[in-house]
Amino acid sequence: MKEIIKRVLVSSKLLYLSYINLKLVVSNFKFYKKTKSLKTEEVKNQQAVVSLVHRRKESKKSDVCHVIGSGWSLNESVSIIGKDDFVIGFNYAGLISIPFDVYFVEFGGFSVKNTSHQHVRITEDFVSKHTDLIFFKNLWEDKNDISFINAHWLNLAMPIKDRIYPVFDKKYLDSVIEKMLSDQSEFLPQSASSVVTAIILAYKAGFKKIVVHGLDFGGQYFYEVDGFEVEKKYIPSSESESGFYGKTTKKSVHPTSSGQVGMKDIVPLLRKLLAPKGVELCCATKSSPSSNFLPVA
Repeated sequence: MKEIIKRVLVSSKLLYLSYINLKLVVSNFKFYKKTKSLKTEEVKNQQAVVSLVHRRKESKKSDVCHVIGSGWSLNESVSIIGKDDFVIGFNYAGLISIPFDVYFVEFGGFSVKNTSHQHVRITEDFVSKHTDLIFFKNLWEDKNDISFINAHWLNLAMPIKDRIYPVFDKKYLDSVIEKMLSDQSEFLPQSASSVVTAIILAYKAGFKKIVVHGLDFGGQYFYEVDGFEVEKKYIPSSESESGFYGKTTKKSVHPTSSGQVGMKDIVPLLRKLLAPKGVELCCATKSSPSSNFLPVA
């Protein structure tokens, strides 16, 4: 039945985009329902987040934004980041020990308490020493608990309004991404990966060149590579927690690159759609598989 419904939806662009709009409205209601017990009235909307990032960009006088993913190639590319460049990271990226201008966290729940507490420690011990633009996204996600966020995150991170654009077919994907880029709602758009969120935010904040690091579609995380040294308390154990951040191998496929629509589909279209807007989307090193889809910076 689900396959029949999908075929009907993708039979018409108007029908498909109407379905996307409906899902977005439903996600808005879900967000407000879940966050009623959040112990702060300062939940930043998209415009506020973009404004804060733009202001930081202007103070640094930088038109280059580096987006720090967590793939193995990050260890090879991090050295190209200039001292005046702008840097956005998320989750475990703080372990690479560089100054971040903007940082996203998204784990704050009892079902993922080990990962959540690790991200709190990373934020406290590394990230917060360089920036106060730390945002908690995905408040609405099932893995997150508002009580956990109230207790552990509100003193470290600003909660924000965001929403997922559902994509289940490559047909009309360009229209969906264009819709994300032009989204002026209260909610910061995202899809598939936090890398996409960061790229869209960088575009909206006015950067003309966006360089993506550690987007390798699979293989090891940068902190698993031989020679990378960090205390064990900061990294995941060998077993995944509720499906997140299990031990990987060089042949592992990242979840954001599996399924019917993945990052290998989204990234080339982001590059194509950003180019006419005067924004260059690049990858940081030719050794990364993302160089098959993006020019090397």
